[in-house]
Amino acid sequence: MIKAVLLDKKPLLKFKSKQKKSSKLDIKSVIVAIEALNLKYKRVDELDIYNILNYLESSTKEHK
Repeated sequence: MIKAVLLDKKPLLKFKSKQKKSSKLDIKSVIVAIEALNLKYKRVDELDIYNILNYLESSTKEHK
């Protein structure tokens, strides 16, 4: 038999992201990455998504 304890309030849990929140993905940059990788009219799989994200990451590093 499993016993549960009811709490009178929500527990205080704080999670912090390791990444900066300033990095944003927008549709225009994803479209540019898709066109640069010649994926515009192709079925995209997980590897293609990984390549798109790497392309976006490298292009943002070049602009800084």
